[in-house]
Amino acid sequence: KKFIGRVMAEIYNVQPKIGYLLLYFLKVWAREEEKREGLASNVSGEVKAAVYKDFCGEREKKLETCLLTDLK
Repeated sequence: KKFIGRVMAEIYNVQPKIGYLLLYFLKVWAREEEKREGLASNVSGEVKAAVYKDFCGEREKKLETCLLTDLK
C-alpha cells in the first residue's frame, strides 16, 4: 500500500491528473463491488480511503488539500 502511494506520488510529479484518476478509479471500483456483492462494504471503503491518504501523505499534503487540488 505504501509502495503504491509512493509510485503514484512520483507519477503525480510528471502527470498531476493522476490524483483525479485515482479518485475516479476508487469510486468506480466501489460501485462495481456494490453491484457484485449487493451491499456497500465499510472495510473495502476504508482500504480505498487509506490508499488515497497514503498517496496524499507521499505528496506531503493534507488530505483536504489533496482533494481540493485533485477535484479541480
